[in-house]
Amino acid sequence: MNEDKSGEKGSIDRRDFLKISAYSTCLTTLALHGNPSIGFAKELYPSERINVIGTFFMTRAAVDHFLGQGKGKIINITTSVRHFYRKHESPYGVTKAGLEASTQIWARDLESKNISVNSLLPGGSTDTDPNRQGKPGEVLLAGDIMNPLLIWLASTQSDGVTGCRFVGNKWDSLLPPVQAAQAAREEPVFRDQPLGTFTH
Repeated sequence: MNEDKSGEKGSIDRRDFLKISAYSTCLTTLALHGNPSIGFAKELYPSERINVIGTFFMTRAAVDHFLGQGKGKIINITTSVRHFYRKHESPYGVTKAGLEASTQIWARDLESKNISVNSLLPGGSTDTDPNRQGKPGEVLLAGDIMNPLLIWLASTQSDGVTGCRFVGNKWDSLLPPVQAAQAAREEPVFRDQPLGTFTH
């Protein structure tokens, strides 16, 4: 079967250069109250397209470019671990867990190619959705809570860091950047998962 990569390639060709790929997704979680068959498929396919399929093709397009220039950084925006198993989190949590697994696999596949792959999450619900209402007493995180870590991961200071997971609200601006990143690093998600590489 021949694959048409024109759409992927076009997204890269429209830029003069690409040094990082940061893929973010946002999809409302479906609460499966009552009969879970009602509305499930309606939410499953968009969630799968965004969090799994879309990430795969975006990453593949970026990797083709990164291989040509000899280096690159991929940052996948994910979510808190509790969404992977908490009730009413399907299909959102299922597809985000898939994204986390993909991140770990790609990090090992691409490490020898000088391409890093890491996960980044805010650390809680954010105010990026104007229609989102927090739980009673809950304070939503600012939408830019991940910016310091995103900038650090995109910089040369993160060279040698791959297969890691970072939490935006754990960044301490009073610390030197490398120490702040180390402090914001989260434990591995999966059993027997390697710790990732953080060489500094």
